[in-house]
Amino acid sequence: IFEVFITVVVAQVFVMLGVLDPQAAAGVTLFTTGVFLFGGIPGMYHHNYFSGTPTMILAIGSCFSCLEVCPLALMGFEAAEYLALEKAARRPESRWLSKYKPVIDCFIYVAFW
Repeated sequence: IFEVFITVVVAQVFVMLGVLDPQAAAGVTLFTTGVFLFGGIPGMYHHNYFSGTPTMILAIGSCFSCLEVCPLALMGFEAAEYLALEKAARRPESRWLSKYKPVIDCFIYVAFW
């Protein structure tokens, strides 16, 4: 559930800062919620290593567990691309970004951590 919570919080902050489009944030939020709801039970199978669970079930559980963080990473790519465009443009109206750049960088690093 941590992945869903942090994805929603980071999406909200990115939208409020203007780094992420609201439609993209809604899509990422719905996708991560869907992955969590659909893959929650199969994603727990990778924890059953010591109980003699077959290797195929462990592999399926690992795949579903890995999918839970993909939307957060995709949102991090989107924010990193936005920052690269802002840096290249160097427009006067993007000066506000310099105040929040450490916060945005932190969220991008969290997305890839």
